[in-house]
Amino acid sequence: MFKKLGLIRFLVGAVLLIFFFTSVDRVELKKALSMVSWESLLFLVVLQVITVLLGTWLLNWLLSREGIQVEFKQCLLINLVGIFLDNLTPGAKLGGEGARFFLFRNLTQAKVSELVKVLLLQKVIVLLPLILLSAFSWLDVKVNILLGFVCLLLAGRKFIIPFCLAIGIWLLYLGKIVIIARESGVYLVVLSLAQVCFPAYLLGMLPITPGGLGIFEVFFAKLLVKAGALWEQAGAMLLIYRLVTYLLPTLWGIIAGLMIWGKVGIKDGFNGNETR
Repeated sequence: MFKKLGLIRFLVGAVLLIFFFTSVDRVELKKALSMVSWESLLFLVVLQVITVLLGTWLLNWLLSREGIQVEFKQCLLINLVGIFLDNLTPGAKLGGEGARFFLFRNLTQAKVSELVKVLLLQKVIVLLPLILLSAFSWLDVKVNILLGFVCLLLAGRKFIIPFCLAIGIWLLYLGKIVIIARESGVYLVVLSLAQVCFPAYLLGMLPITPGGLGIFEVFFAKLLVKAGALWEQAGAMLLIYRLVTYLLPTLWGIIAGLMIWGKVGIKDGFNGNETR
């Protein structure tokens, strides 16, 4: 039953993607894509690397706060495997949490309650800023400033740094959108792009399609066109954006998985020993 449900979700995402890209003029799409320079594409990749590293640092900080000591490299490999599974499973980016739990448990022998607490806390710290940014992008500046101070007070001293870091991570995603928009000939103000980016990510969290594929693209494009862009420009932006923020991290996750499972004993493999 679960396999059939997964197949249906994949088909829904595929149909939505096909519907979107078949409604776009290919000539205009190629024209919009040709406007993006290789230098900008490389810079976007660098920003994505920074995004992943910051997310890993946040996870590593939460682990150390619970007394679970993990080397940053090991944490990075596990987080990349989690990102890979996040991108393949639907619903609030929860698919990779099982892999993260299993690998951290195998590596550290930490208590189940401690790991569950860390992973849930990380999810809250990451998702709460997305919800707030989605709301803030539609509110008055003065209201945003007031709500921002309230959120920082609620976060408390212990969580101000990770909370601000999570906001920074989401702003990096917005920054990539802004760069791609400028390169594609879409000269909307940053606020308009924020009103497209963050709500689209929220909708993509719904447990409908793997990694929000199809749902994110269609909603993103509709909001972008409503803001003043062309369908072809939206298509070009989405192709580049998903290449950098979805396909590349998925590939990195596969490589990380091979590095971990390349050795028969997962725990021993981390320590550089093979078991037969």
